[in-house]
Amino acid sequence: MSFDPELFKNLILAVLLMIILSLGTALYHLTAGKGDSGKMLKALTWRISLSVALLALLALAGHFGWFTPHDFGRPSIPANATPATTSQTEQPSNQGEQTTPTAKP
Repeated sequence: MSFDPELFKNLILAVLLMIILSLGTALYHLTAGKGDSGKMLKALTWRISLSVALLALLALAGHFGWFTPHDFGRPSIPANATPATTSQTEQPSNQGEQTTPTAKP
């Protein structure tokens, strides 16, 4: 059986939707005011259980390499890129130069 990233993404979205629905159910039972806190407690228990299961699923998926985290907002580096090498002559040298602080008026 091979790993299907699209199925994995849909599974995560389904669990997130179930968490939101469970939270909405708990909110309904809280605001209905019928005095039945057992239903609200059950809905919140489901929400916590689903959240823990989602966290465990994401941890296992990261461990097995089913997805790789990325840095949001940073430029991506192509897979075939090699690290740039610079020699000492190409880098500017500040040796021997002294900077003097300027006085503020």
